[in-house]
Amino acid sequence: RRPGTLAAVIGVGHAGPVAVDLVADGPHAVVAGTTGSGKSELLVTWMAALAAAHPPEEATVLLVDFKGGAAFDPLLVLPHAVGLVTDLDGQGARRALESLRA
Repeated sequence: RRPGTLAAVIGVGHAGPVAVDLVADGPHAVVAGTTGSGKSELLVTWMAALAAAHPPEEATVLLVDFKGGAAFDPLLVLPHAVGLVTDLDGQGARRALESLRA
């Protein structure tokens, strides 16, 4: 781990480990794909790898899942997870969206 990075290994490619660094690659990402293509699995892998590589003082995550929230349940035990917002919690979803606009 290099100081000043938020890198996490998310898989292995032909040339070796594939990492995403939220500092070097940018603070935003889009994960797109059809139903069943593994989007949620990728996000769980990414967040678990981020937590394994960095202490909660360096990286925290607010999990947002508008398909009920079950996909991110394994991440809720991590000290990095500050909460989970789902479509089942209308008021929580509104508060989360408002905080993102701030």
